[in-house]
Amino acid sequence: MPSEKVDIPPTCADFLSEAVARHWHNTLGGALVEDCARAQVQVLEVRPGTDLPASVTHTLGHSPRPVLIISRRPDAGQALSAVQAGAAGYLHALAHPERITAALAALGRGQVWLNMETLRALTRSAGKGVADHLPETLTDRERAIVAELATGATNREIANRLHISENTVKSHLKNIYDKFGVRDRTSLILKLRET
Repeated sequence: MPSEKVDIPPTCADFLSEAVARHWHNTLGGALVEDCARAQVQVLEVRPGTDLPASVTHTLGHSPRPVLIISRRPDAGQALSAVQAGAAGYLHALAHPERITAALAALGRGQVWLNMETLRALTRSAGKGVADHLPETLTDRERAIVAELATGATNREIANRLHISENTVKSHLKNIYDKFGVRDRTSLILKLRET
């Protein structure tokens, strides 16, 4: 089955390894631009470990475009640090080309890209005290769903715990996203962290 065509935004990158640079050049071709002023997304490769170099945290705090952090040995702690510093995404440096293009397309649309392990860690850290800071416009059911979401629960787990269908969870999540002015689960979690 042919894969769906994805619009890859112009992307600039700073690679540490030749193998990673070659992989990304082969994946992105002409979408990889040398001049970051022409880019819509920026990619930074970091060394494995939880401490981000000062130059990376500076870039994350000052970049006018979304930044995707990549690492040859992804680590949930490092990903969490990157997101807390302002990264819009985190990905394995040698990810499958379809994941790379999907991540860049998501960032180009203003979305966030994280793997499930990182998303759950972020959700757990955001979830502490969330119920105390929810807008009054949320219904009781929406509040219950956000509380479950804050534990890192999947849609299926939320549905089982609240004795509703998975489609009902999705419907409530859409309403919650609208009320928070976000487009997806990850952006909602990041928004909850701000409250």
